[in-house]
Amino acid sequence: MHEIIKDNGNSSKPGLDECCLIAESMMKEIGQIRIPENAILSFVDGNIVHKAPLKRRILKWLFAELHD
Repeated sequence: MHEIIKDNGNSSKPGLDECCLIAESMMKEIGQIRIPENAILSFVDGNIVHKAPLKRRILKWLFAELHD
C-alpha cells in the first residue's frame, strides 16, 4: 500500500491515502503481536460458531474492511 501512495503523490483522494497509511501501520503492529499459534478465537456468523487463530482473524477482518 505504501508504494502505491508514494507513486500517487498528486492523489485527488487524500483521505484514502491517509486511510491506507493507517491500515499499513495497523498491519505492522498486528504482525508484531505475540500470540501463541494455538490461540483460538470463536466467533459467531449467524447461527454458526467458527473457530480460527486470533491473528489470522484480525488480518482477515482488516483486509475485508480495506476492500469494501
